[in-house]
Amino acid sequence: MTAPLVTVALQNGIAETLRRLVPGVALSAAVAIVAVVSAPLAARVFPIPAMVIALVIGIALNPVAKQQIFTPGITFCVKTLLRWAVALLGLRIALVEIIALGLTTVLIVIVSMVATLVAGLLIARAFGQNAYYGALVGAGTAVCGAS
Repeated sequence: MTAPLVTVALQNGIAETLRRLVPGVALSAAVAIVAVVSAPLAARVFPIPAMVIALVIGIALNPVAKQQIFTPGITFCVKTLLRWAVALLGLRIALVEIIALGLTTVLIVIVSMVATLVAGLLIARAFGQNAYYGALVGAGTAVCGAS
């Protein structure tokens, strides 16, 4: 008799979590889709990457995104999906490719990544931001820059 109760509780918990996340995830996905689709169109006039377009759309939609219905999903996208995306982007560089560049290049990349991470932490502190924010920005910039 306990197993069905646990199953129902898990299903209700999953359903509730999805209900809370879907609006924010949908808004984030919509911004990403619009940015990716509009980037080639914008490139005809001025070459603007989809990421920059998404950033501008996100800034414009900030009042909408601040609404409570979107907060859990956007937080999930920023704290979970974005971290996984940065990690997976870093994995795109195969070890064989790095070794093929030579030891000097590998050392330069490692030193540059560490310096970028430290700079992110220091700049976050200088601007009164949380150390976790500095680590996230520094690591993201280091990984994206290295790739």
